Amino acid sequence: MTLTAAKSKSRRRRAFTRGDRFTLSMFVGVPAFLHILWVWIPALLTIALSFTYWNGVQLSNIRWAGLANYDTIFTASPQFWSAMRNNTYWLLWFSLIATHLEYCLPIKWIEELEAIRSMNRFITSQ
Repeated sequence: MTLTAAKSKSRRRRAFTRGDRFTLSMFVGVPAFLHILWVWIPALLTIALSFTYWNGVQLSNIRWAGLANYDTIFTASPQFWSAMRNNTYWLLWFSLIATHLEYCLPIKWIEELEAIRSMNRFITSQ
């Protein structure tokens, strides 16, 4: 009895072969790497650079500003609040209205197309 139990454990098959694991790592790893490289690193660097004085040309000219840039934006820049309002409108438009239209309109069009097809089948069957 113990010999059969030992044999069945040793013959256990792996869920993924070496090729499957490589393919899976390429399908998951490459997009994840590119997403981190092109989205997260620039976003984090943008946040870090927002706390500095920098003209955008030479890396040696970066000086720490702390919260001074944000203080200037919130208090001394009248265009900021107008831009914030406009961006809020765009955000609401695309997140609430435009996204729902992308899903609702094709469904409606498909229903109309199916009604036209069924009407054509009815007419041609007569």
